[in-house]
Amino acid sequence: MTDPGLGQDHWARHAAQWAHVGHPLRPSDADIAVARELVSRATEHLSLTSPRALVLGVTPELLDMRWPERTRLAAIDRCPGMIGAMLSERPDPAGVCGNWLQLPFADGSFDLVVGDGCLTVLESAGDHRRFGSELARILAPGGCLVLRLFIRPHSAETLDEIVADLNAGRIGNFHVFKWRLAMALVDDSSGAVPVADIWQAWRDIGFAPARLAAEQGWPLAEIETIEAYRHATARYTFPKLDEARAALSVSFEELACRTPAYELGERCPTMLFTVR
Repeated sequence: MTDPGLGQDHWARHAAQWAHVGHPLRPSDADIAVARELVSRATEHLSLTSPRALVLGVTPELLDMRWPERTRLAAIDRCPGMIGAMLSERPDPAGVCGNWLQLPFADGSFDLVVGDGCLTVLESAGDHRRFGSELARILAPGGCLVLRLFIRPHSAETLDEIVADLNAGRIGNFHVFKWRLAMALVDDSSGAVPVADIWQAWRDIGFAPARLAAEQGWPLAEIETIEAYRHATARYTFPKLDEARAALSVSFEELACRTPAYELGERCPTMLFTVR
């Protein structure tokens, strides 16, 4: 997951601490296996011998996964710091700096587009529709989109419920806690939450990071990843599944939806779409 809208300082910090980010924020081996399966399905569906593929952002797990033979791979991110941090030791693909809502590519430039958590770093449902339209433009006729989503449940959790689960040892890692916290703060009418509000809610809960690390057995460095949210200037969006489908269905037809078995996996489906 990378970002077309948040300040670059936020994402430079995020890139620097990527080694301390875990699932569900970071795609797991199971997520990558599903992405590979759906990319292979799309390649076969299109009878491609040398697919042109675009990765949205510079998620290293996507860049490094086993792609179909002779894939011509490109990646695009808005933050130069992310491109430098993630691609400096990779000869391919070349990173392009650009906005996902105004992609610097000609119509029909790609056969496949793959992304992780992309809708969440767009700031509104309107952006989700524009995102889908722009991806459909750069895809060849019948081209495919593989996208992992972060979706909020239809019934919102309360902060008290989340803290109770935390105190009872029912949350497996800090990133699950952080994502549950973020989704609980979403404004239901917009589907959005200011990123800085996630940090503020964490601070208001009052757990000292060192104490939480000791009590839960979580690495302190993972808990400290939430500091990248402090003073962030934009919003995350967590659509409900039907909202995400509605936004993307304007430009795409859904072919598959896979839900992983890990904790919170029901909120992290990977989906395959084809251009209408």
